[in-house]
Amino acid sequence: MTYRKWSSEARYDPWHRFLSTRGEGGRFEYLRWFPNGNRADEFKPVETKPVELKPQTVRAFYEEWIQKKKPPFVRLSLQRDYQQNFNKNILPFMGDKELKTLDVDTLESFRIHLIDERRLALKTARNIIDGSLRAMVRDAGRRLDRNPFNDLPANWWPRLPQREPDPYTEQERDAILAYYRANRPPSAYAFVYFRFWTGTRPRLGQVAERCHCCLTS
Repeated sequence: MTYRKWSSEARYDPWHRFLSTRGEGGRFEYLRWFPNGNRADEFKPVETKPVELKPQTVRAFYEEWIQKKKPPFVRLSLQRDYQQNFNKNILPFMGDKELKTLDVDTLESFRIHLIDERRLALKTARNIIDGSLRAMVRDAGRRLDRNPFNDLPANWWPRLPQREPDPYTEQERDAILAYYRANRPPSAYAFVYFRFWTGTRPRLGQVAERCHCCLTS
């Protein structure tokens, strides 16, 4: 075993000792030799602290979220639906609730509230929960520990009964047209006549009111 002889200068000068060992292939560790040096902070490991999200209420997150739901990113009608559903139903029920605490029990209670207390139709309640509330929860992302909608069973919403079409008979159609022709303004008669003989949707029929139609051709 061989020993390196250090001069009195190298023995007390770490930098001199490092320079003398560069040929040995050793790696220079700044903090080892200069723990209190001028550049010590540059070599110290950076302490990373986990980012803690502050608790946020449903109302607070909604105020941020709705600012992004504007045309041209969403339809104007969809923006109105979001605002109406939240302001009239969602926020009064859970606006002060912490966002990350939303769970299946919250959705169950809200559904009962809409049906029993607000007296809304099942289809309307579903539009509020499955449409507006689900969209906001989806966009909340990592602010939630878990998306409660993913835990709902497949049959959480009962299937609505489907009614068979029940169109007017020819006799009923003629009676209605005769009544409109005798008792209502010509524009109302023309509107009903146009609807019966074309089968258009009501909105398209309203547009046709502004057009000149010949009912005899």
